[in-house]
Amino acid sequence: MVTYFTERTRGWRLLAHVAAPIIWFQAALFATGIYAQYAAAQGGVTLEETPFFSAALAAERLRSVVASEAVGLALIFQGLDIINAALLAAGLAALIGFGLRAIGQAHSALRFLVLAPAGLAAAEFVENLSLTGALALDPLSPGAFGALAGAATGVKFIFFAVSAVLALAALITGLAVFALAKLRERG
Repeated sequence: MVTYFTERTRGWRLLAHVAAPIIWFQAALFATGIYAQYAAAQGGVTLEETPFFSAALAAERLRSVVASEAVGLALIFQGLDIINAALLAAGLAALIGFGLRAIGQAHSALRFLVLAPAGLAAAEFVENLSLTGALALDPLSPGAFGALAGAATGVKFIFFAVSAVLALAALITGLAVFALAKLRERG
């Protein structure tokens, strides 16, 4: 995985990895209305947007989902969100790999920075699977599933912040190196 993002993700692959989560989120979650309906069923702010939520808050929000008769919709959202997490992690890793290649560090120990988004994806998977378990087994009393999902959501936000900062820094660095190389060619 590390080598894929530091060496093979170039050109159209890089663009595809960056565009895929944006297109998926817009098409599968926003344009279809699934995200808006899911958020409305929870009262406006989803559990997935609430870091380190408690099992009690999970129970409250999932009771709202049940009362809205939106359990099926919530399960669909969880499945679509797992795909979104994988695409987002790959996009962030691709940007980090781009920056590392640009500064000649694709083979150094820094190459392992492309693994940071994997932590984001893993936390998102745990969050989604825990909420799916709670919804499927007992949405009115999510217990351990709710607590695990809350912890995973907090960890997801931490990994997202780290990954986003790394990806942004890598993008800026990569573009700066590219621009400087073009200026040297001309001058």
